[in-house]
Amino acid sequence: MVASEVKNLASQVAQATEKIGKEIESMQTISTDVVRALNSIRGAVTGVEQSVTGVAGAVEEQTAVTNEISSNMQLTATAVRDIENNLQAIKSSAESVAADSTGLHGQIKHALA
Repeated sequence: MVASEVKNLASQVAQATEKIGKEIESMQTISTDVVRALNSIRGAVTGVEQSVTGVAGAVEEQTAVTNEISSNMQLTATAVRDIENNLQAIKSSAESVAADSTGLHGQIKHALA
């Protein structure tokens, strides 16, 4: 009877060992799948990081261009004010010359009369 029990226990141990081996094999397959998934996630994160870096560079460049445009607009506004002042001075000078010319014309007319 003892031999039969030992034989039965040996059979159970063999079955348990086979089951454990299958479980280990299953865990290894799952581990391999997890590693693949993590590598895929790493690739996606790297892609997102590159996109974010690209967008940040574009935003920085756009900010620099916007600042340059703003500076140029301020310089243009100053130049327009200067031109307006110069035109006003030319107008005043022309009006003065016209008035002097009218006065001189009257004096010449009076002197010739």
